Amino acid sequence: MSNQCAIKGKCSNKCMKFRLFKTPLSWQEAHAACQAEKAYLAMPKSWSDHDILIALMRKGNILQSWIGVRKREGIFYYDNGALLEHNNTMWGPDQPNDSGGTQQCVQMMSEMDYLWNDFDCARPVGFICQYVW
Repeated sequence: MSNQCAIKGKCSNKCMKFRLFKTPLSWQEAHAACQAEKAYLAMPKSWSDHDILIALMRKGNILQSWIGVRKREGIFYYDNGALLEHNNTMWGPDQPNDSGGTQQCVQMMSEMDYLWNDFDCARPVGFICQYVW
């Protein structure tokens, strides 16, 4: 588990921890697994958060990981219901592209330099939970 507070102190007046799970699950199953842990799927909102997730994925030798971003009615939201900013720069090249019309969920993947990729929610990949207190 990565403890952002130990690395950077407080962020947004809250502490965060991230934990990588290698078990491949669909986005919905990963979402439920994080909820069972009283957590959310990871919601990187800054490049420093994003870098922590990259370090976890590299250390765990995980090539793909779900994060807490999903599209509803054509708009991307974070796992906690907050609207994803339109100027988000964490997307990979030509993303999101909704290839095949089935890509409603978001993952980070090594072959895109760990940038964001919209992906079929039913496909099983690893995931990262975010604990906030």
